[in-house]
Amino acid sequence: HNANKLQKAETYIQKATTQVPSYGPAHHFLGRIDYRQGNHDQAIAHYKHAIYLDKNDAASFTELGVIFLDRGEIDLAGESFAKALNANNYNLKAIEGSIRVAKEKGNLDQADAFQRILDSFVSSRKKYQLDANSQK
Repeated sequence: HNANKLQKAETYIQKATTQVPSYGPAHHFLGRIDYRQGNHDQAIAHYKHAIYLDKNDAASFTELGVIFLDRGEIDLAGESFAKALNANNYNLKAIEGSIRVAKEKGNLDQADAFQRILDSFVSSRKKYQLDANSQK
């Protein structure tokens, strides 16, 4: 059932990239579909194309980092997460990836620093949600 949904989504998105090849988010979503299907090389190509179209595509940089981590390409993962954070420093998934990269490299001080940043974002988000709920 989910495979059918992915196939249908992929068909629509590919049609969109044919009609509007410069629409970066379509390439990003094709990358996500390919990643879920295990086509990592094709996913990387789609993410890189999305980044070519938008140099500040934090989401595509992040997903590249995830793939590189999965493949054990730690340096490339670190570069991708750094570029994602440069484009959007509130990118929690890129911060989590940066923690994993730092731990893989044995840089525990850097991992701890990223963890403190992540903890402060999560804490701030929870406080904001509590404040918003109390005002209802």
